This record gives sequence, structure tokens and C-alpha cells, in this order.
Amino acid sequence: MPVPTRTVDPIIARIIEKYDPSSTLSYASSSHSRIRSSSGKDYFVKTGMSSEKDQFIGEAECLKAIHTAAPGLAPHLLECSVVEPGVDVPERSAGKLVFVSEYKDIGSLTDSAAQKLARRLAGELHTYKSTNGFGFTVP
Repeated sequence: MPVPTRTVDPIIARIIEKYDPSSTLSYASSSHSRIRSSSGKDYFVKTGMSSEKDQFIGEAECLKAIHTAAPGLAPHLLECSVVEPGVDVPERSAGKLVFVSEYKDIGSLTDSAAQKLARRLAGELHTYKSTNGFGFTVP
């Protein structure tokens, strides 16, 4: 059930509208990290300060790598960026980090679902060969 206590940040709304045009958005949880679109899609969002840039980039790159190795296993990353100053960007928002991805409501797994997940992890993620050798490209 949407939480009507606060309107969606216009910066986040613009990002989601690129992928889900002509939908209305509302918060789907009191933590304000889950946004529901009138089209029925849910999105995970978080914002941060410039001091958290490495963490945000690391999380974004990990989601991209999982998606490449095993499409559909992890939420699809829509955007991870620094808010640039602009005409319709409040000064307090410039420089803020924004992370937006699909929201996957995983919940607890049944034994059968956990076995399927384990097979996918072993069969897809662990057979993917990086073109960069060992390690990861970001901290």
C-alpha cells in the first residue's frame, strides 16, 4: 500500500519517468526507499552524499556484473549518478548521489526456491569469465 506522507523527490521522479513514462509515482514503504509506479512497477531508490560515491559506484558496478553474468537474478540498475546543478535543481540537491534500480521483493525462500537460486548462482555467475582477469574494477 503506498505511503502518501511525502511526494517523490522530483529528481528521482525524472529518472524513473525516463524508464516508465506517463506514470504517477508514490512511496510504497515508510522508509522511502521503495517507489511504486501507477504502471505496477516498483523501484528501489537511495540518495547519498559525495563522500559515499565509491560505495554507490561499487554497488552499481556489482549489479551490472551480476546482470551480465546471470540476467534477471539481481535488480536491473537504471541509474547511478551525481545530481548536476541546473535550472530546476535546488542548490541543496546539487552534488547529491542518486541510485535507482528495479525493486525485487525477494522475501524468504522455500527450500525449492533456495535450491534453484543456488543452481543459478553456480551455473551462471560462477561460469562467467571476466575480460579483466581477477578482481573487480572498482573498490
